[in-house]
Amino acid sequence: MSHDSDRNIPDGIYAMATALLDSGEADVAVERQLLDAGVGFETAKRIIAEHHCAAATSAKSDGRTDLQFGAIAFFGGIMLMVIAGASSFVGWLGMIVGAVSVVNGLFKLRSMRTA
Repeated sequence: MSHDSDRNIPDGIYAMATALLDSGEADVAVERQLLDAGVGFETAKRIIAEHHCAAATSAKSDGRTDLQFGAIAFFGGIMLMVIAGASSFVGWLGMIVGAVSVVNGLFKLRSMRTA
């Protein structure tokens, strides 16, 4: 059993694996290319698994979370301004952060629909 985690991974290996996986290449084919590039079997498996994990995490953030946070922050800011008065800095800050987050979420949703 070899421990290739101690070996240095050649430059560009992660970029190559990412490009191949994002283009729809099968895991087995990417693994073969990583092995041909000098990466050990365990490291090749780890690189592919990390890519899938990162892709799953990225897919979860599709803009809906930003919209929800933005709406809560915006209306929280409004409520704070109603309670504390229109000069409440924290209320204004909540409204601004909320509005920016809503806009960011809308851009994410739009970019996902056009992609």
